[in-house]
Amino acid sequence: TGASDHMVSDRSLLSNLKLLDTPILITLPNGNKLKVTQYGDLKIGHSLTFHNTLFVPYFHFNLLSVKRLSEQFKCEVVFSEHGCFLQGPSLKRPLEVGKIAQG
Repeated sequence: TGASDHMVSDRSLLSNLKLLDTPILITLPNGNKLKVTQYGDLKIGHSLTFHNTLFVPYFHFNLLSVKRLSEQFKCEVVFSEHGCFLQGPSLKRPLEVGKIAQG
């Protein structure tokens, strides 16, 4: 997707919501721009927390940045026909972060 940050549109998915020191503008796929003013922690499952996830109201998708995933967890991000996994020496076993759904 080219996302350089994790992004969600549902505020209820985030904990520890904070204001950005300086609001940022993100460009949507249709070329429109949205101002982002808040970020927080996104918890997925029991063991994954994605810090500094941007809250992007009116966005229709949740996006995870592959670069941020690999930096935060010191691991590789692997895509297969079944989904997306994190694997590396810092993890006891591969962690599933996404499944293929509807193609």
